[in-house]
Amino acid sequence: DDYYNFMKFIYDNFYSKKKYEEYVSISKEYFEKEFEGKTATFDIGYSGQPELILTDLLNKPVDTYFVHVNSDSGFVKSNYANYELNCFYPFKPTFTGTLREYIISSIEQSCIGYKKEDGKSVPIFENKEIYSYFDNKMLEELQTGCIEFVKEFRDIFQSYLFEMELNNYYMSIPY
Repeated sequence: DDYYNFMKFIYDNFYSKKKYEEYVSISKEYFEKEFEGKTATFDIGYSGQPELILTDLLNKPVDTYFVHVNSDSGFVKSNYANYELNCFYPFKPTFTGTLREYIISSIEQSCIGYKKEDGKSVPIFENKEIYSYFDNKMLEELQTGCIEFVKEFRDIFQSYLFEMELNNYYMSIPY
């Protein structure tokens, strides 16, 4: 009863169907431009919830590439919404996703919503520094080192890459 009363209070006092529909329209306008034609997303992974929302919002499958999923829910959602879900790891690795996020993600504020600006739908970003100068420098060095490693590997083994049998798991053990 307490939960129901709490949710009813929120709905009655703070929810606006009109504002919700306006926000969905602004979001849809933004993503329709970003996802023209056959498109896909790439993410660390986990549950597949954003891809499910995008597929529903755009009324078309948004195929997805993950490093891994945390459970079967990503595959359940992709089957339900009829989008393709591909994973680098066919299992949930023990190595935490947070460190992977540091290696793969850009060092920028997160998108926290969408708005109309000069007649266009645009993203809204957090207005705060995410990391200190030291943290930014460390992450920049880590990411630069990763890219340099990949480039050196490619340069050394380029003529053999198409002949090599590469296994995702074994390739990423150093990672």
